[in-house]
Amino acid sequence: MSDDSNDDKDAPAKGGGRFVAFMLTFAAGILFVGEGLLVQSLLKVKSWEAILTEHIQAIAGLQIAAAVALWLVIFLSQSSGPIKVAMPGFEFKGAAGQIVMWILCFLAIAGAIKLLW
Repeated sequence: MSDDSNDDKDAPAKGGGRFVAFMLTFAAGILFVGEGLLVQSLLKVKSWEAILTEHIQAIAGLQIAAAVALWLVIFLSQSSGPIKVAMPGFEFKGAAGQIVMWILCFLAIAGAIKLLW
């Protein structure tokens, strides 16, 4: 038998781990925003409200951008196999390709948030 049969057995476990990682990232973002809202309601601090409204793109937007970038990388890797990123002069495969793809997605989304806000 070849090693390809072992890859098929591990495929559901890898997909489940990716889903768990996505859900944990999403939950962390929700908890971060929820914590800020809880502090605001408990302390009745008006300065917190001003900070929240002025900097909502940094407080919530970057966590959402990280979760969306993670979702894109996971979705692309599940639908088309391992991600390969090739640029002039270098090429990333496997886990390095996923990391580079996540960084590029995150920076693009964060830049869009900055430009559009």
